[in-house]
Formats: sequence, structure tokens, C-alpha cells
Amino acid sequence: MKKAITLAASAIVLSACAGAYDPQYNINEIVINNNSDKAVRDVSIRAGGRVFQCANIAPYGMCSNRFPQRKYRNEAIEIQWALGSGAPRSDSLQLEVPATFITGLSLRGVLDVGPEGDIEAHFEQDSPLR
Repeated sequence: MKKAITLAASAIVLSACAGAYDPQYNINEIVINNNSDKAVRDVSIRAGGRVFQCANIAPYGMCSNRFPQRKYRNEAIEIQWALGSGAPRSDSLQLEVPATFITGLSLRGVLDVGPEGDIEAHFEQDSPLR
């Protein structure tokens, strides 16, 4: 009986700790990779009250912006772009920080434009040994 009470108390304490964990991350770079054979044009990214723009990204090229480290607020990213001579597109993306990431290392937001103009986004971090 004593073991059951100890086990139940431990489970309550652990679940309370898990619910209170709220890691704070910083971000300092945005990268857009064009993985298509057409130019990506008129890219505008709005996040956290700031705007980042790339006028023209060559086929299989990239555009990036590095900035002073700032707190990542887990807000939606608004993006507008056009592929080749196609019509402008827009989307709202919500990125999740992987649980395995280290809070002391800055995040890099990476947006990959696919061959059909679709966008996939994720975060990257440099290795702590770099």
C-alpha cells in the first residue's frame, strides 16, 4: 500500500512538472530554398511584426536573412509568393519547434518551395559542437 501511494504521488508531481515546462527559444535567421526550375518572385514573409522580402529567387537558388537574435513567440507566419509567371499565392504557416531542440541555440526558419510552388516549412538548429 505504501508503494502505491508513493507511486501515485510521484505520478502527480511528474505530470505537474511536465505541464509547467515552457521552453523559450530564440530565432535569428530565415532561409527560403527554391527547389523548382522556375524563379520564385515577390516573396514577402511577415512574422512577429517584421517583414522579410526577396524580389526574385533563381531556380534552385536561395534567399536568406540573418538578424540579431530575438525571442521566438510561436506566432503564425504569413507568406506571399509567386512561382514563375503564375498568380500570386499566400498562406499562413504555424511551425512547431521539435522537442529535441536545445533552448540555448538559435532557430533558423526554413521555407522550401517545391516544384509545383507549394511551401513546406520547418526549423533547423546548428549543432552545439559547431
